[in-house]
Order: sequence, then structure tokens, then C-alpha cells
Amino acid sequence: MELPHIGESCSISDCNRLDFLPFQCDLCKRTFCQDHREYKAHACPEQYRVDTQVPVCPKCGEIIPIKPGDDPNIKVNSHIENNCSKQPKIKTYPNRCNKKGCKKKRSNTSYMQVLQA
Repeated sequence: MELPHIGESCSISDCNRLDFLPFQCDLCKRTFCQDHREYKAHACPEQYRVDTQVPVCPKCGEIIPIKPGDDPNIKVNSHIENNCSKQPKIKTYPNRCNKKGCKKKRSNTSYMQVLQA
């Protein structure tokens, strides 16, 4: 005895399984069985809306536009090599040694000696 009025059939034409606890895709709003409820399983045409990545350049902080399917790492590397307008800022203190970890203070005369060397 079939109960066609209870549940719904899967929207995949090859499947068309009657499911008593059907799943509705939150993106394309179609009904699917348990096997086809995930975006990739039913090839959801709206899947790009949840897979959006927005890469940001680590050097200049600029947002790098990418198209669906593009590798964000490749786009960021390309931006850094070709279009990156800013280099990282290096903090300089006029009265301190610039060597990392050195806390020695320098006088103007020792600084001038380093510049002339």
C-alpha cells in the first residue's frame, strides 16, 4: 500500500524517490531526498552564494576580486607580484638600533658613523 499523499518526491529526475522526511534546499528551494540534500549532490545552481571567499592582500590590505572557481591563493600571489602598491611599513626609531631584538640606544654621532660606513 503506497501513501503518495504523505511526503514528497525528490526533485532529481533520475531519483524521484518518495521521501517521508524530505529536505528543501535553502538556496534553490527545491525538494530532495536524503541522498541529494547537499548542494554538491544535487548540483545546486545557487551554490556560489555560500562559497564566496574574499581574499585580502597581506601587504597592502586591498580586497582582491576573484571569480567563482578561481584559486584565491593564485590571485593573491599575482596581485603581490604585479599590482601591489604598498610595501610593508617598517617601524624606525631615530634613537634606537634597528636590529631586531636590540634595545641599545644610539647617539647621533654613532648613527652618523654607521651611515658613513
